[in-house]
Amino acid sequence: MARRTMKLTLEERVAFVQRCINKEISCLGAAKEAGVGSSTMDRWVSFYKTGGAAALEPRQQNAHYPQELKLAAVQDYLAGKGNMTAIVKKYHLRNNKLLQEWIKVYNTRGNFYSESERKNMRKARETTTEERLKIAQDCLIHDKAYSMIAEKYQVSYQQTRHWTLKYEEMGVEGLEDRRGKQAGTASSRTKEEAQRDQKAQLERRVRELEMENDLLKKVKEIERRF
Repeated sequence: MARRTMKLTLEERVAFVQRCINKEISCLGAAKEAGVGSSTMDRWVSFYKTGGAAALEPRQQNAHYPQELKLAAVQDYLAGKGNMTAIVKKYHLRNNKLLQEWIKVYNTRGNFYSESERKNMRKARETTTEERLKIAQDCLIHDKAYSMIAEKYQVSYQQTRHWTLKYEEMGVEGLEDRRGKQAGTASSRTKEEAQRDQKAQLERRVRELEMENDLLKKVKEIERRF
């Protein structure tokens, strides 16, 4: 049967769903008769069971979903708690494409704030090693929910992610604030840091020798004058 070119009314949707629930017709048969996909009919049944007829009312493309719901749906999918269709059904989303868009946004910027909201978000702030440790550990406990943890502790998403990864790689030492400290003056935490520090020490030694050499030249020049 060819698909309808006109959208179904609310009453028509409810009628098809009720026939499915009453087992008067299979969901696949109802989908064919209604001219929609079988996954669409499955969602209608799920929506109706949860929210009644009102849940089947047509929604605008920009229907509002709370950030908490978006975050939960995306994190469930990324954690492997169900395939895309299962997550869409669990959170009563309109379709898989919507979830795909949320995943793309989440992977790009780590949150669902609008442009104006992001401009008003708290900027990176100063923290102690103890604070950074608490944040990193909390983030690992919650499966690296960077956005949620960042909001909880009022720090930036970037800070939260950076500290968590550093803690995983180097432990508490990875959370030390070494800004303003000269390279090579603190113990190395990684092979790369050890190589960098060794190079910095050699460069400092060369500069010291050059300064000593210049000083000796000046002393000899003064001695010749007298």
